[in-house]
Amino acid sequence: MTIEYKDSKRITAVSSDWTGDVTSNITWSTTGKVNYNISGTTITRTGSAGWSLSKIQSEDTFTVGNGKFMIEFSGNANDENSTQLGFNTGTLGYHHGSATPQNKADFAIYMAGGSQVEVYESGTKNYDSGGSRSASDRYRIEIDNDGLVKYYLQAGGTGSFVLKYTSSTTASGTYFIQANSYADTSVATVHSKTVNTAIAKPTDVQDNSILVEKDTARRYWFSEATTPTTTFDYSNTTGWTFTNSAITNTGGECVMTSGDASNDVRGYKSLGTTLSDTVWTADFEFEHSDESPRAAGMPFCITAGTGIPASATQDMLGVKTFTSSNVIFPMYKDGSGSVTTGSTITLTFGTKYYCRLSRTTATNLELKVFSDSSRSTQVGSTINLTIPSTITTLTTLQHAISPGSSGDKMNFKIDNTKICNGTTSVAPATWNMQPTYPYSSTGWTATGGGAVATDNLTLALDADGAQDQVNYDLTSISSDKFVLDFTLNFSRLTIGSNLFWFMGLVNSTNWIATNSTNHMGIFAMQESATKTFACSDGTTTWNGANEDAQSWTPTTGVDYYFRLTKLTSTTYKVELFGNSARTNVTSTSDGTVSSMTDLRYLVFTGDNNSGTGNATFTISDLKFYNGVTSIN
Repeated sequence: MTIEYKDSKRITAVSSDWTGDVTSNITWSTTGKVNYNISGTTITRTGSAGWSLSKIQSEDTFTVGNGKFMIEFSGNANDENSTQLGFNTGTLGYHHGSATPQNKADFAIYMAGGSQVEVYESGTKNYDSGGSRSASDRYRIEIDNDGLVKYYLQAGGTGSFVLKYTSSTTASGTYFIQANSYADTSVATVHSKTVNTAIAKPTDVQDNSILVEKDTARRYWFSEATTPTTTFDYSNTTGWTFTNSAITNTGGECVMTSGDASNDVRGYKSLGTTLSDTVWTADFEFEHSDESPRAAGMPFCITAGTGIPASATQDMLGVKTFTSSNVIFPMYKDGSGSVTTGSTITLTFGTKYYCRLSRTTATNLELKVFSDSSRSTQVGSTINLTIPSTITTLTTLQHAISPGSSGDKMNFKIDNTKICNGTTSVAPATWNMQPTYPYSSTGWTATGGGAVATDNLTLALDADGAQDQVNYDLTSISSDKFVLDFTLNFSRLTIGSNLFWFMGLVNSTNWIATNSTNHMGIFAMQESATKTFACSDGTTTWNGANEDAQSWTPTTGVDYYFRLTKLTSTTYKVELFGNSARTNVTSTSDGTVSSMTDLRYLVFTGDNNSGTGNATFTISDLKFYNGVTSIN
């Protein structure tokens, strides 16, 4: 590795430091297998000779874009051995013959008695090396992160692998290793698989450290983890009050065992602080088991006092569970009012869930449930519950049963509660990629209804005959990869004729709708019959060159989070997200474009020479990342 620590907060490295090749064995699957015996990574043909009589695939899968991957393999060498082995997508099928299902290998080498290397792709022989093959010859098929496929030979099984053929077809999607054999004596062995795997950047560094990749000029800023205001690990009972013997802290968890709904069964403890009346986040782990007859629970509540959460005259926010239907949902209580609940998320008994309850505003309570401790795999949907802004001064954590009939029982466990006051962002320590160009008001040019401010750009589109535009010269960008993020918000929007605009990259600064020029970006239209955004590209006029249009009816005062990504020299996509973190995609438009090398200007422009439509919108949080297709 080439990581250098220049001082306590400055680090340099190269991009290859964050990936490494991991080599291991594959596993053949018995599902769908026909006429093969499996011994480790070796397959041996059984049954009669002939095509359409054998098929097998790996349990291992490989996805283009997740890092380079390759396999190395060999086969026996008698003239009748005829095994075709390689990568294939879709259902396991037969490569040749008439049996069904047919599914010819996408990228394979045919180990027969003839030439030394024969490459078949989708049933067509695309390469033949000539020469003769031996049992000791080894083969390699490699697919890189962009889908480039290469075929290698290690003659005699010793020395270097020599590149024999590079495919003209780009791989995409997820692949299995699949094989078909003709001869009943065929034997093939996959000696190894190698996958280029991500390596974590160092985290034993100071907050606000900067890391620079010398070969790409990418910059990363280190942000420390969100520090919880209050934590509960349940390792002891200090400070806790338990109202019934059916609940206590044991084994590092708060455990309720056969709590009876006719009793006051709960545990509570002061937070040691008063939560914000507008913004906070609570993470906790929850697991419950079945009981008969079943009670309802209030396993996680934050209250304004120490009374029973369901009945006391006190404010309360929390979650409730019904074991009868095995669901969890957010709830609130405003003073002397009754408990009000939201929509549900279905759970499974005996499974640990990682919950996040957030007060995102004074009037919104949000519940998310995850299946993993990193809270990256969500269970069900995000539930938002509108709450009164008068719920205030929350000071106490409670784990309780919901009052009910005598004999109704509840079992649950709560662990690792962490409450972050004043924030909805709970993040681990992480390196964040910095944009190549973060927005600055310096260097922009505005014409017509365009305007440049310290924090944003504004475009006012009116039927005044003027070109409305703002543009910025990036000087030079990658022709293959980049990401453009920005947030759009309307302060004025009147649907009518000729209301359309463009947001993206162009090879010219003086660009109007009727010009023919190189461009790639987002075309948006808001007319009475057509309300869309779409990919727009090419060398023609921007108001006529759009594809894969997506329905979009915006309103004023709402943030719309867009991302334009150049994926390859000829493909790109536009994504609209429902959140600023850009994790919730609401709509995607895919585009293809001829290779362009001169898209150096960021341009936001509209043109309404006639018609009734008008709009004013701002562009904020603009960030441009050069040479990448993803961030971080």
